[in-house]
Amino acid sequence: MFSDSRKYSTILFTAFAFLIFVSSQTIFAQTKPDTTATTKPMPAETVPFSPKTPGATVTEFYRLMRERKYGEAFSLSIYKPAIDGLTPEDLADLAPDFEAMAANIPSNIEVTREEISGNRAIVFIRVQDIDDEDPKTQPVQLKRDGDRWLILSDDTTAESAVQRDGKNYFFNLRIDTHHTEVETIMRELVKAEFAYASQNGGRYAELAELIRSGLVTDDLLNTKSTGYKFRVTVSKDGKSYSGGAEPERYGKTGRFSYSLKVNSFDKKDNGGKPYSH
Repeated sequence: MFSDSRKYSTILFTAFAFLIFVSSQTIFAQTKPDTTATTKPMPAETVPFSPKTPGATVTEFYRLMRERKYGEAFSLSIYKPAIDGLTPEDLADLAPDFEAMAANIPSNIEVTREEISGNRAIVFIRVQDIDDEDPKTQPVQLKRDGDRWLILSDDTTAESAVQRDGKNYFFNLRIDTHHTEVETIMRELVKAEFAYASQNGGRYAELAELIRSGLVTDDLLNTKSTGYKFRVTVSKDGKSYSGGAEPERYGKTGRFSYSLKVNSFDKKDNGGKPYSH
């Protein structure tokens, strides 16, 4: 029932795909009209590259990500407030997540042109992976911030969340993703127990037996995939079960504790301690 490829670092930063490759349908869509300017649309201005151009910003972002200089890379984006204030220990904690992102950066990226309209810009990049026969052209959105440019996210809620959460943003994003994932797993555990009982005379199984039966994967035996520790205990007569999941590190990998019983589950912020509903 569970995919072996379910890894928290991949799921956690799915939203950041939009930081780099955005849909051309959203270009300038978030720009508010300047009521003091002419009502005629301003033509996009094609400009040469310089250290302060959008094209140079995108090129530098990719270079820094490849060199694993994540703090410097994200400082070139709207995620700068989420990086500022992180301690070396925090960055080390988040490094596996950032590594997963860096690993997905295409091997060959070329900036082909940039266009500027007011305080917004779009940079077109030609992307080609080793396995790709033909290069693909992708747009990247940016906004002006003083005398520099910042890479935008296609997620329109991201910037406000970054401003709100500051240095806690990355951890909150990780935790929210883990919570969503754990709730999915809880539902799947209920289904797995039902399937096992249907095939074994109404008797339920502990987690190890569910794994041996192929109803769940052994990802649930470690915390790497979800940041949570899972447990299932079966009654002596095998006719009922209880269990749950607690965060590996409260406040870092999760906040809710989960309670699992026959056909149901619940959650509560219990300070990282086990919870039973």
